[in-house]
Amino acid sequence: PEIKKQMSRKVSDIRTKYEIYQYSKDGKTLIKKWNKVKDIILENPMYKTHNIYSVCSGVKPTMYGYKWVKIIKDDIVQPDGDILEIG
Repeated sequence: PEIKKQMSRKVSDIRTKYEIYQYSKDGKTLIKKWNKVKDIILENPMYKTHNIYSVCSGVKPTMYGYKWVKIIKDDIVQPDGDILEIG
């Protein structure tokens, strides 16, 4: 069961098209880069997914004291150093 969870997480990470950047409220300082919103929620159970996406889409300016930005993952660096473009 644990191996299945690990495999599922790896596949999910690979298939994720966006990264979420967590900035200070003024938007000048990058606090942390997240692979997906689910990771944010796991680490901060009181946060709500829809609130973070509301900031990413511009509906709200900030949430939970941070500015959240959704960035498209354009390239994936492979273990051998080659870059695989997604598109």
